[in-house]
Amino acid sequence: MEDIHKKMEVEYLRLEGIDIYSIDYKKSEDYERIKNTRVLWSGNSMTMEEYIERYLLEKDEVLDTYDSIYDMGNPSELTDSDCQYAALAEEVLNQIGKVDKNDIEAEISNLSKTFTRKGGLEWRLMKYLNFDVKLFDENNDRVKSEIFKIYYFFYMLENRDFPNTNVLKLLGNPSMENIDDSYYGTGTNNGMIIREIKNSLEKELDMEMQERIKSVLRDISNEWGEIHNKISFNLYNYSERKLIEIKDFMHSILINYCNISDIIEYRHSPIETLYIKVCQHEYLGNIYDIAFANKVDTEKISEAPDGYIDSMKEFHFEKINYDEVENFIYENAQELAQYIHFKPKTSKKENRKVRNSRGKVIKVIDYWNRSNPVINIKEKITKLLIISCLQSVILDKSDEIFDYKFHSYEKYSKSKLRVNGALKSDKEPLDAIKIYWVNKVMNHWHANLGIYNNWVLYNGIQNTCDNILGRIFEHCNLHEMEDLHRSILDNYYKSFLF
Repeated sequence: MEDIHKKMEVEYLRLEGIDIYSIDYKKSEDYERIKNTRVLWSGNSMTMEEYIERYLLEKDEVLDTYDSIYDMGNPSELTDSDCQYAALAEEVLNQIGKVDKNDIEAEISNLSKTFTRKGGLEWRLMKYLNFDVKLFDENNDRVKSEIFKIYYFFYMLENRDFPNTNVLKLLGNPSMENIDDSYYGTGTNNGMIIREIKNSLEKELDMEMQERIKSVLRDISNEWGEIHNKISFNLYNYSERKLIEIKDFMHSILINYCNISDIIEYRHSPIETLYIKVCQHEYLGNIYDIAFANKVDTEKISEAPDGYIDSMKEFHFEKINYDEVENFIYENAQELAQYIHFKPKTSKKENRKVRNSRGKVIKVIDYWNRSNPVINIKEKITKLLIISCLQSVILDKSDEIFDYKFHSYEKYSKSKLRVNGALKSDKEPLDAIKIYWVNKVMNHWHANLGIYNNWVLYNGIQNTCDNILGRIFEHCNLHEMEDLHRSILDNYYKSFLF
């Protein structure tokens, strides 16, 4: 980094109340406020904390800012004596302040055993993440150093930073609630823990490996997303027979080409492998919860009568400004009610129900931000979408239970979650419920256009594709993921003409 650029960055931090040349700068409130903000540098994204340590401070200056040699990001080289369970146990006891000076040796001995005993960290890493430390080369100095840092990291997470959370169990239960959505200005308690884990591990990885891991996962996911989109965009053109053929073909790929070997052979270092698994589980959380929310009750919705479908197709091109949606519903309640119920005359009660649902429609439309943050739904609101939203709000079961579970879900709600509860409360609903509401609306949207059966088949194809993607993301090495993904697309998918 050029000196002038470095001086500018240091001065910027001073203006924010942070003097990075002070040995205690990490303990200031201003630093806590800013340390997790994302910084773009040379095409990479990192936290301000990582940026300071990589580019603004020298190695010896960074060393002085860490409490422990085992901390993720500490550039200190662990010696062979540091990579002993007794040394690790003594450091843990010192850091959490639980040392009984009268019996320190006994405490160290007891804690040393907990790392490798049944139920200890080594055992739990395997149980929840299928991360087997015994398969790494124990004679490799880098391997030993990283494994001991991993032990220390998770022990401190669960006993100091998040003492009421089984962090490894959380990691082992992928869900949308375990995704770091801080980039979009949202977030969950579980997501905050995932963010802490990712930010810490990233400090141990070189930038090239970070970007390699992210790009492999992102590119594979995007390519399967393109497959979804291609099939979705052709729902009008495909016959039911064609969609059934596609569904069967995808299922054959899942059954015949997505088997995972019981033999694990790691090709990356322990921290690289762990970071891959954490990132994979974020994708898997999205995949699994979309599959859960993607349940379609084929007996619930009937397609629009023939006399209404042509009008619905025209409504698809009638755009409504987001700020005018509520007023539009209020002023056109009688006409909208006729298309909601598919009858030429509606009652005052039915019309009033439409007017009273206008605020709920806005909430449902806003849920699209979670379903697809890339699409600005406010620019795509049509009369057909509004009718479909109203149908899902007014016609679908009002007492529907959302039987959704994630790590620590009991803390979110003491009673079973109700689908309609998301629209009645000012509390931000779970991401999975938002996805479910979007899917409910799309059920009606496709039924209004007379292609509901195609939509049901498409959902089945999407779930199979996601299962294939999930199998790909269960591999522990980047090349294995890429090889399986490319093999499917090059040898099987491309041979099937959509």
